[in-house]
Amino acid sequence: MTGDGVPTAGRIREVQALLQQLADRVGDNPSEVLQQLSEIMPELATWTRSTALLWGLHLRAQALRFLDQLDQALEAAESGLAAAPPGSPVAALLHLEAGMSLNQADHQQRASAHLESAVDSFKCLEDGSGTAWALTHLAVSLCGLGRSEEAVPIVEEAIMHAEAADDRRILRRALTQQAVINRQRGKLADALATVQAVLSEEQHPHTRANLLLEQGNILSYAQDFMAADASYVAASVEYAAHSDLLGTANAEKALGVNDLLLGRNASGLTHLSRAVDLYRGLDNNSGLGYTLQERGLVRLALGDAPGGLEDVEESRECFEASGDTLGLTGALKAHARIYASNGDITAALETLESSLTLARKINSPLAIAGNRLLQAEIDPHVPSRGEAAAEAADLYRALDMPLGVSYALSQGARAAMKSGQASVALELARGALRSLHLARCRVADPGRRSDQDFSLRDVTAGILEVCAELGSPAAIEVAADTVVDDAPLGLRQTFETGVLTAESRAILSRIDRVRSAQGPGSKTERSLLDQLAVSLATIRQDAPPEPLTLKMLRQSHLAAAVLVVGAPTPGGRLPVVTALPDAEPGFELKHLTDEMVRDIDMIGRLGERGADWKALWSDDAQRWRHNLADLILNGALADWAMSGSASELMLVLPPVLAHLPVEAFDIDGSPLGVRVAMRRLPVAAKRQVATRVDSVIGFLDPALDWGPEREALGTTPLTSPQELRDSLANDALTVVGCHGEASPGLTGALVTTDGTVVLTAGDLLSRRSAGGVFVLEACWSGRYFGSRTGEQFSMATAALIGGAGSTIAGLYALPADPACTGRLVATVIREIRAGVTPAEALRRARAEYLADPPTRLTRPGAGPLATMPGTAPWAWAGLCAYG
Repeated sequence: MTGDGVPTAGRIREVQALLQQLADRVGDNPSEVLQQLSEIMPELATWTRSTALLWGLHLRAQALRFLDQLDQALEAAESGLAAAPPGSPVAALLHLEAGMSLNQADHQQRASAHLESAVDSFKCLEDGSGTAWALTHLAVSLCGLGRSEEAVPIVEEAIMHAEAADDRRILRRALTQQAVINRQRGKLADALATVQAVLSEEQHPHTRANLLLEQGNILSYAQDFMAADASYVAASVEYAAHSDLLGTANAEKALGVNDLLLGRNASGLTHLSRAVDLYRGLDNNSGLGYTLQERGLVRLALGDAPGGLEDVEESRECFEASGDTLGLTGALKAHARIYASNGDITAALETLESSLTLARKINSPLAIAGNRLLQAEIDPHVPSRGEAAAEAADLYRALDMPLGVSYALSQGARAAMKSGQASVALELARGALRSLHLARCRVADPGRRSDQDFSLRDVTAGILEVCAELGSPAAIEVAADTVVDDAPLGLRQTFETGVLTAESRAILSRIDRVRSAQGPGSKTERSLLDQLAVSLATIRQDAPPEPLTLKMLRQSHLAAAVLVVGAPTPGGRLPVVTALPDAEPGFELKHLTDEMVRDIDMIGRLGERGADWKALWSDDAQRWRHNLADLILNGALADWAMSGSASELMLVLPPVLAHLPVEAFDIDGSPLGVRVAMRRLPVAAKRQVATRVDSVIGFLDPALDWGPEREALGTTPLTSPQELRDSLANDALTVVGCHGEASPGLTGALVTTDGTVVLTAGDLLSRRSAGGVFVLEACWSGRYFGSRTGEQFSMATAALIGGAGSTIAGLYALPADPACTGRLVATVIREIRAGVTPAEALRRARAEYLADPPTRLTRPGAGPLATMPGTAPWAWAGLCAYG
């Protein structure tokens, strides 16, 4: 850095011009810039009265960072800082470059110090653009440390400075980071809107690729995996066009993780392997290390334990070589988990201790908490487990991460129970339940919450297993509340308020406009109905739903029994809560046998093309009616149903079991749905809508025979679907007989034989029919088709959201036969018109039908010679009551 070179004024101007040219080209051609810098840097090092060398070092650091040579980039920046006057413009830029390089290398803690210095310097220099850049990357550091809430005001200030400086480039970068923060906080709609707004502007293709990658991340969280894949692929194309191998590697990694979320482990492994090869070719130890961690755990899940161990070991070597201590803590933790999975607890704990030591050394609360949480899970020494869980819970609480708190407290409850501290275990279980609810409410978007709920099964199982073992009335209450509150939260909020949000109303208005232009049932309308489902199930962060307890649910149904079934735990046990009138609640963790699982899956496949329907008509294939009754119904509930004085039964099933025809379950030779009036609650909520019928409306597909229904209606059916849509009204019994489509979410429709759309979910929601009853005699109109933890949308649910007090709809494909379904619906119509509740009307219809069933019936879709017994569940159990 010393010498006696004194450049002429002309040479200084030449070098300044060259450095400016290189600065303009560094983003597009970093390698060429480095080459030209290498030619002039020796000369600049001899200039004792010029800062040209410092500017050259800044450019060198920038070019090296673009090439992902982060160690050398940091070395160049810190070399310049050693000689730069503190507070000077070049010092500010060198601090910024050092911070950005450290962020890229995942050394966020060290990056923060440089970026804070850059912020201070730029502010003193009154450089708005520089201040915006430094603040934006400080927000990046905070997000990397798991402190996204702290990053919110930082990025907002960055946006303010960028706007004041009228610097569109940094404004776009700051907005993109704001989208990242919103994604991490669960505000997916805001995040997606921001990214798409930035994408709509003209910009450098490479910047566009980064935005597409972030858009894919948001869409993946929103469970729009197809759109996410498309975004990742588009980003990959842009990266390839600019020979950006690092960007391509990042896109491949994102595609791999997306596959893993969908359970496509083999495809995910392929993408991760490509990313590994790219990172390896780039000598990018950080990217390689993190991808190897992911791949190692996938290989373990696929049964390749040696391969998984090999990947994780190499991941450790990558972080050791790069000096990425935070990455190394993660690799050690992954290594410990693999040891534990292989049964080598001693090696697991030793490796975990090494990871914890490093995490404490770099003072990373998030890494410390993760290590302690794993220790709470695997440590055989119970007191140590309890201590680890307590520390993890405290750390997550300080980080404002209720998801981590719930994990830690559930592990603490297990440890306390094993050490004989029953009261402590129960209190920890209560705390885990509170944190669990809070964590789920933080994730606004239903798609991301669906994945989150599935991943939270271990927490739920921990609470339930502790409570089951404790067995006290207080423990049963906590277990029951855990199962009840596990129901989807987004739709519960809509049901509790009874009011659609402004966003949902706006989408319905758009659907009406599309209808006017394109007619009912268009692709555009279906797309809008998809958006409407997301809107209806999105948690409003200004007023998230309160925890729902069994007591609250019972108070809404005072005279009824309540049966709430939870999602199966990872250990193959089914939580079942039963609350009979005037009796204490019961809770059991039932064991799921292989035969039961096969029965559940067999019935679930009835929605697939080419499915075998024997389970619903063949006497030889109906063992499920007894097996699954033993699983879900306990003796007290069966006795109550058989008593002859049973009132209504409220049934809450998890999405993964919502397809089961529980009404056909056999108790002592009689179907449950004949013994007791049953009402399914697609959403567990404490608010009830009173049912009132002042008028009758009917529409029946003119191509089919509806003799019994026509007679029972007592009024002439409407002759066109448009007449029906225009006639939907409050406090009406609305009977619709036609075909139904098996479609997910709200995209299904009721249609006539010639394909004319009769009703969509949009009709049921925009023409809110408060207080009335819908009888949808249509296939699949009550069936939920969706993810294993999703919101239970169907045409029946749409009617309920639209204000109906009750709906009767088809759980599966219904026989279009006046001798069975026709008789049932006719009886239901007569009973409801006489003032009987819909659930009781349906019970009476089943009882009346089975008292005198036809001997044989034609099997739907199998030709006129294929028949089934008149008593087959297919003939009488397909219609269910929803409320």
